Amino acid sequence: MAMASQFAWHGTVLDIKTAFLNAPMKLGATGAGNDEDAPRPKKAIIKPPPMLMMAGLAKPDKYWEVVMALYGYKESPKLWSDYRDDQLALLKIPAEDQGWLVLDQMITEPNMWKIMKQDPGPFGTTRAEQLVGLLLVYVDDLLILGEPSSISATIKAIQAKWETSIPEEVNSSSGVRFLGAELYREGAKWWMTQRNYIQDLLVRNLGGDSSSWPTRKIPLLAEPETREDPPGRDPANVREAQRIIGELVWVSTRTRPDLSFAINKLASMITKDPQQVIDLAKNIWSYLAGTIDQGLQFQNDPEERRLNVYTDASFNEVCTGCHLVMWGRSILLWKSGKQSVVTASTAEAELVEVLEGALAGDAVRVVLEEALDLKAVAVSHTDNAAAIAIVVGESGSWRTRHLRKRANILKIKVTQGDWLLRHLPGSELPADLGTKVLASEKFKQHKINMGMILGEEKNEDAKEKKEGKEQSFSSKIETTKQALKAIILFARMAMAKGQEENQVRLWQSSFQVQPFYEPSSGPPFYIIIFLIFLFGLLTGAVLMWLAVYPFFHRVTLVESATTVVPRPTFLFHSHPEDHRNQRGVENVASQPRRSDAAADLRAAADLRAAADLRAAADLRAAGADLRAAGASSSSSAAAGDASERPRTSEPRRRRRGNRNLELFVTVMGQKYHCDVACKGLRNAHSVHQCGRCQTCGTNEDRPVVPLYGFGPDMPLHVDPQHAHSFQLHGGEESEIRKFEPCAICMFGP
Repeated sequence: MAMASQFAWHGTVLDIKTAFLNAPMKLGATGAGNDEDAPRPKKAIIKPPPMLMMAGLAKPDKYWEVVMALYGYKESPKLWSDYRDDQLALLKIPAEDQGWLVLDQMITEPNMWKIMKQDPGPFGTTRAEQLVGLLLVYVDDLLILGEPSSISATIKAIQAKWETSIPEEVNSSSGVRFLGAELYREGAKWWMTQRNYIQDLLVRNLGGDSSSWPTRKIPLLAEPETREDPPGRDPANVREAQRIIGELVWVSTRTRPDLSFAINKLASMITKDPQQVIDLAKNIWSYLAGTIDQGLQFQNDPEERRLNVYTDASFNEVCTGCHLVMWGRSILLWKSGKQSVVTASTAEAELVEVLEGALAGDAVRVVLEEALDLKAVAVSHTDNAAAIAIVVGESGSWRTRHLRKRANILKIKVTQGDWLLRHLPGSELPADLGTKVLASEKFKQHKINMGMILGEEKNEDAKEKKEGKEQSFSSKIETTKQALKAIILFARMAMAKGQEENQVRLWQSSFQVQPFYEPSSGPPFYIIIFLIFLFGLLTGAVLMWLAVYPFFHRVTLVESATTVVPRPTFLFHSHPEDHRNQRGVENVASQPRRSDAAADLRAAADLRAAADLRAAADLRAAGADLRAAGASSSSSAAAGDASERPRTSEPRRRRRGNRNLELFVTVMGQKYHCDVACKGLRNAHSVHQCGRCQTCGTNEDRPVVPLYGFGPDMPLHVDPQHAHSFQLHGGEESEIRKFEPCAICMFGP
């Protein structure tokens, strides 16, 4: 049919009645001359049927010899085939004009005969022969393709020799059955479906009401699961699965290559998981219900010379391969199934399928070249560049040496120009349909690429009739729509007067321009809302920072002991100055008039503070001398300086006693405490006791100056330089930390 579409031929189908009975019954060899070793011919002797004996038409002691190929003998098909071919080869059919038609049996395909027209030449010779048609033979079914005159002359010659059925011409209105399929033709386009057979299958499996049949766009939604111990593995389900797959195989191998992958997957599970085969077959029935009119389409250009082979492979534990052989835009051969060779990589799997596709392409090409008497251009398409490089590359990795040996035959053909290799993206490769489950849109596109007709183009006459019946009704609806559009347009124009012009008008239509601050405006509205939210968030963060910043120094950080994992705890307390002022106000309120003794005590406290400041200055000077003099001399010098410092008004006993008072810190804290029961330490995980430096340490019971040290269990210093010198003269190597006084215990009541 691909060649018929290329030459715009017509077609007629007929069959020979009681074909076997037309062939002589010849069993064994006939013998040759006087050769005694040659086998003698055999004869078939049968006993008359009992019914004929009862009717008196045959006697019980009589036997009959079979002279024609009787139905029921295993030799009868072969006898009829040989006899038919001998008679067809002897036909010499007069043509309408000068010349005659002869049938030439093809070597590559014995069931295909070329109808050749021979013109008479001078002196009884024959001029060049011309191909005018083809005759396809399958047992007793005949399909004649060619010009109407050639078809008519061939039919007359066949009917003169055998009794045939009424010839049926292939047309576009009603399908003509040939080998279980319906053939259609319109001009140069041919197509073939199995609608009647598929409909019978759907009635048997989905019920007689076609309106209730479910439909799907793809045969499989996902690849079948592999279950270790599947349910329903019994002989009844196995037979049911075999019946279903057998019916579907006939469809997929004749007109539906789109079912090849699904049926291949289900066929491999017939004995392993028959229940899953039965369940998944329901999806295929639904797919066939929605695509019952789909089939193969044949439509080629008159000068077509290109044979296209498309191959693809899916690498897995069990690799699946698919190859399609197309003459131009018409598919001629397809296969989808498990690869027979175990492969170790995607490139190897693709290469194996390329070789399989080239083998199938050669099998089809020789038939086309013999029938059309031309040299075809064979092109193999694949989506794997590595496979192409293995075939045509001169060198490669040592890992692909065994593959180069396998591809050597194809490489020789490519070098000689018999084959061409082309890379094609997977999205454009129709063979991709036979190796994996695809989405509906991609599945449909691959069906178009492989030359399938999608049903809606099949019966164009019926479609035109249906459109003709609805034409008047559709025209009325269209007229009503136009009138409504005009009315709406005039109404909008009237409403637009005196209002803000927020519309952009087009010819016979208008649409509203939505302000950007309305939700209907789409993305601009949401972008503006997001910017406003972001601005508010940043403004709130800045205001919070300004509000909290003055109180940072009023927060005490301790290590909490309330959880298994230590975590920092922040304690907020009032400002030290607030405590002082508050205590001062309370004292003034309780003692509005102080006595002279109180004034003397305040003066003495001022003198002690001045003395502490002078002592701190002397300590800093002593620390500088210690760093200059060295570790040993520094200690003695510091002791001497300390003994020579001027005495303050405070007694020496009180200063030593204050330096012996311990201070308390935490591991994570940044403040020091004078009382271990301070509220600032109530959630502390661990509290460490720190002494005061005997040289520069403060002598106040509740110090108010920052102190410096190296952490827990280390003395605290007033002078950071002295703390540094303490580290140099025997202290641990650590970072000097600054500890602020705790306002809770230092300035509390």
